Amino acid sequence: MLFIGIILGVLLKNRSMLLKIADLLVQLSIFLLLFVLGYSISQNKVILDNLASIGIKSLIYSMGAVFGSILFLKLIWRFIEK
Repeated sequence: MLFIGIILGVLLKNRSMLLKIADLLVQLSIFLLLFVLGYSISQNKVILDNLASIGIKSLIYSMGAVFGSILFLKLIWRFIEK
């Protein structure tokens, strides 16, 4: 499936209107998925009761991922500059 997308992208790369429509469809799909995810979370009583602790854990994990990525990038950048 990915291969078909790559081929279509190469063949239709100069079609700006098609790309704008594809971009709009992707954005609408993401918004719809986020809406459905939010709705399903709001229906789950266990998640709502533990939202504070889940939020703190999520914050810690995301900050760890960001700082880990920055640290890894700095380490790799030293080898790239040489």
